[in-house]
Amino acid sequence: MAHDIGDLVTLTITFIDDAGDPRDPTTVVCTVQAPDGTLTTPSVANPSVGTYVAETEPAASGVWRYKFTGTGAWVAAEEGSFDVLVSSIPEPTLPLSEVEVRERIKRLCAAAYDPELDDGDVDILVRQAKMPDLYGRMPADVDWEATWDINYAVMTGWDIKGAKAAGDFRFEEDQQVFYREQVARHCQAMSKRYNRRAINVPYGEVPST
Repeated sequence: MAHDIGDLVTLTITFIDDAGDPRDPTTVVCTVQAPDGTLTTPSVANPSVGTYVAETEPAASGVWRYKFTGTGAWVAAEEGSFDVLVSSIPEPTLPLSEVEVRERIKRLCAAAYDPELDDGDVDILVRQAKMPDLYGRMPADVDWEATWDINYAVMTGWDIKGAKAAGDFRFEEDQQVFYREQVARHCQAMSKRYNRRAINVPYGEVPST
């Protein structure tokens, strides 16, 4: 039987002797192996002679394996496996905080690398990332639920970096001119990449470049 992630899976085994009669070992250990190889040993119950039960709650999809090992009065081992399906519904995630959004924008814009984005630039980009929530409430509304279009803000950030690179040519230094042209073209390419992912033009001011 296939299970879903989060199901409580009951594992059952019955030890029997050569005559087909149930037998109880002195000690029984259940070992469960996750798809990534991680091992756990859930507690084992003994509801009747020879029968042992353990429960596990799989947290990942794939093939899970288990083994009951009996020692002492009766020595035996029994193995089994079960499948856990890949969930088609993503786990709910908490909305990103403004601090998290700010750090993500800085990272995706390579803000610390030349041409750099200063704190003022990033402040504007964070405001640019704000957009109406699912219920149409605006960021200025008290009950606005944090909703972000980070791609739009990052696109704008690369536009700012491109403008800074274009405005910093040193024509008397040919190699430097070449370098700045390369940087400007890279910024333009990155801006186009995030433009394709942006949802719309979010709420906020448009930064001046």
